[in-house]
Amino acid sequence: MPQRFSIRLALLLPLPLSLACASLPHSSGQACGPDVAPVRGLAATSLHYQGTFAAGGRVTPATSSLTVAPHPAGGWAVAERAQLPRGVATDSARLDARSLAPRERVIQQGTTHIALRFTERDATGTIATGAQVHPISAELCGSLVGDGAGSFLVIGRLPLGAGYHTTLRHFDIQAAAMTVRQLAVVGSERVTVPAGSFDSWIVEISEAGNATPTTIWVDKATLVPVKFSAAQGAVRIAMELER
Repeated sequence: MPQRFSIRLALLLPLPLSLACASLPHSSGQACGPDVAPVRGLAATSLHYQGTFAAGGRVTPATSSLTVAPHPAGGWAVAERAQLPRGVATDSARLDARSLAPRERVIQQGTTHIALRFTERDATGTIATGAQVHPISAELCGSLVGDGAGSFLVIGRLPLGAGYHTTLRHFDIQAAAMTVRQLAVVGSERVTVPAGSFDSWIVEISEAGNATPTTIWVDKATLVPVKFSAAQGAVRIAMELER
């Protein structure tokens, strides 16, 4: 599996996985997007997911976990761990206490280590693969929203409701540039997963260059993502809340 795609899958699996999109092609000239603010804060929690990873005609079990705890430097420490067919991937972040925007992010998968820092104006850091280290420096036009570790949990804190839609600022690691993605609530349904049955909003996140949106089912009562699915080409992943 090419390294680029491998990293993207790592980001997708842990509960946001946000992966939802970490290395899709970046389209230049995109608008900055609006400032989007969560209407609810986070709380310390621990969530566990189980599901499947399908690629090359094979379907294998997959698991991921998410923990949220107060960060010593302020805000929230979010850590995700995914067990993938090729090993373990981790994605951790420090989120701002109010905006829930990522301020620091660290990704580890195999010999690849990515360390990033974010302000409202820029993103800086490094991508290290073995002995090769590549610097990252890019301009931003505002804080990121729902990107990186804990992203699906943050998305659940947006003012979701029938017909709600907005634009999210994300950071495309492979392109080392900001990109925007479209979020829309496309319906609601009661879904049953190993953790129980939940009345959920169905949220889709899409962007140019990927025909299949990432879909998240967010419990209306707890704002917790109870199910999500994502795909790129013939590779697909589906996860459900276990406990």
